[in-house]
Amino acid sequence: MGNASILHMCLNVADATASIAFYEQFGFEESWQFTTPDGETTNYYVADDSGVELQLAETDGETSFEMGSGWDHLALGVDDVDATVERIDHRGV
Repeated sequence: MGNASILHMCLNVADATASIAFYEQFGFEESWQFTTPDGETTNYYVADDSGVELQLAETDGETSFEMGSGWDHLALGVDDVDATVERIDHRGV
């Protein structure tokens, strides 16, 4: 079984500027950003010195999230994508 590492976690945020300022208080710095091809969502990344990275997906001011909807995804890195998919496919993923 191969090893997996956490690449980043994506959080939905109403105000990316305020969120970036919040994470800067913990030693994170804005590292890069991109806007989705449909132009609807801008994603900002902040990273710390150890390589921990958070993706902040701006929600155009939406502040009301149900339990569990404030985050979008957890990105994992694996050595072999095909082997990993084959290994977890039968587990309902």
